Amino acid sequence: MFDSTTISGLARQVKVTDGGRFQQVAFLQEHGTTFKPTVGYYRSPFTGAQFTMTPEQERHRGDIYWRLHFWLPINAILRGQNYLVGDQWMMPPILHTLARFLRWFLLVFGFTPAEAQYFIDTARFEDMELSYHVAPASLRAAQHAQKRLLRHLECLAEVRTTAYSLWKAHAIRTNKAMTTYAHVEDAVLRTYIKSLLARPTQRKARMVGFVSKNMVPFVPELRQAVYTHLRIEPVLGRQMLIKHGMDTPHGFDPGRVAGAIEDVFAQAGLSTPFVRSIEQVDQTGLSQCVRDTLQHYFAGEDLRELLTPSTRSRHSALLRDVGIETGVSLRDHRMELSGTIGKQIGLANRWEPPQQYHPLMLTDAHLHGLNAHINKEIDRLTRTFSQAAHDMREMERRQGVFLTRNRDPYLSDWLRPPSGLGGTAA
Repeated sequence: MFDSTTISGLARQVKVTDGGRFQQVAFLQEHGTTFKPTVGYYRSPFTGAQFTMTPEQERHRGDIYWRLHFWLPINAILRGQNYLVGDQWMMPPILHTLARFLRWFLLVFGFTPAEAQYFIDTARFEDMELSYHVAPASLRAAQHAQKRLLRHLECLAEVRTTAYSLWKAHAIRTNKAMTTYAHVEDAVLRTYIKSLLARPTQRKARMVGFVSKNMVPFVPELRQAVYTHLRIEPVLGRQMLIKHGMDTPHGFDPGRVAGAIEDVFAQAGLSTPFVRSIEQVDQTGLSQCVRDTLQHYFAGEDLRELLTPSTRSRHSALLRDVGIETGVSLRDHRMELSGTIGKQIGLANRWEPPQQYHPLMLTDAHLHGLNAHINKEIDRLTRTFSQAAHDMREMERRQGVFLTRNRDPYLSDWLRPPSGLGGTAA
């Protein structure tokens, strides 16, 4: 279920000695060059996959603190493959391992144990990319389902109503591969056929699809296992996570994941039971006026000429509950809207990897081994940490920064030979 996530936390106050601590980018200006911290790329010691750390300055407790953003392709950095993923009930133990992993990294990076602990205490999710597979009967069936989904999304994206929050739907095609995107409020729903996904050009996407050296011999088996599968990836933004109480790793409740995914589906119009004929409409409980509107709609009449805007809006809301979207033409309703595609790709139809593939996935046994190794390294770094030595290094850095900023530019140049002259100065 876990694909990747961005976790951020506060480490400590910004110091003048932090200039060379992080990766930097230079901005050439008229009166000199300005250096600013930027994204840094680091490798997992377990698999070699890259993850990123991006520092950001944030006001906190009346001071300026470092907020560190870690983008983590979880399966890549902890297991070395992203073909097969577990369910949402594996997310809490994975988060415990990630907490240890980040604490270890911060200690190696030069932060004190107290600063690493403060990061853990203030950690929060900035985004969360979930994933699961559905297994159509054949590759052709998977392609057909993906096309139906795209037509459905593109049709609803043109409907201007508050019933959906689908503001954009599009697809990216590369040869036989197609990836569909449905943009809703604070989330994106991405789908593609795993076996046809072309090698991505973006660095982050390559890391999500990373395969470690230890996993290379199993790649043919993994590819065959998901050859006809549709990969469903709901990407949840921070506001969506807050809405469903999933914004912090502390006390994470995997039971809330299904509700968040259903929210994305509902916003994209994938939970509405659309029908294609008037005979399929359950008219029980509908007033005669609403039934008349239904008859006019299936007769191909323009409801904008027959009803006032308020009446049309009210009747449309009632008809939407029984599977009719009057905001689209009758032809598009019959040809493009689907009342089943949402169920077919829903979490309830998630494919469960067979037992034979579990040794290649993030299991409790594998996480236990990682935790034992990380705990050993954390204990070693904590025992050997010396606050006095750390303070001495900080003082040396401050002195270096002071001398660099106050150096007279002529002191280092007066013995240099004039430009264009050879030899050495007398």
